[in-house]
Amino acid sequence: MSISSKHKTTPQELWKELRDMGSKMFFTIPFGSPIDKMSGFIAVTGNKSTEFPILTICVGKLKEGSIVSTIIFPSVDEYVKFSEGLYVDSAVRFASNQIEE
Repeated sequence: MSISSKHKTTPQELWKELRDMGSKMFFTIPFGSPIDKMSGFIAVTGNKSTEFPILTICVGKLKEGSIVSTIIFPSVDEYVKFSEGLYVDSAVRFASNQIEE
């Protein structure tokens, strides 16, 4: 399931909530920016025992608040399949100089 919505919270406020739930941040937006200066982020919530891993993409709006998209995976296996697919795609399409054909 995927959900996208506008939030009144800033990316920093949302990240604090997710962090307190044990989420892991993959990237800040702009990439590599410190949390206090980020305008968005990509994070995942869950672990091996979690029934539904959640991928969150948050981008701050120009004025107030943010736009948040979440993908709720139906199982840990589906999240792993998604992650493996990203890895394979990155290796095949973007790291071609490291792969012998």
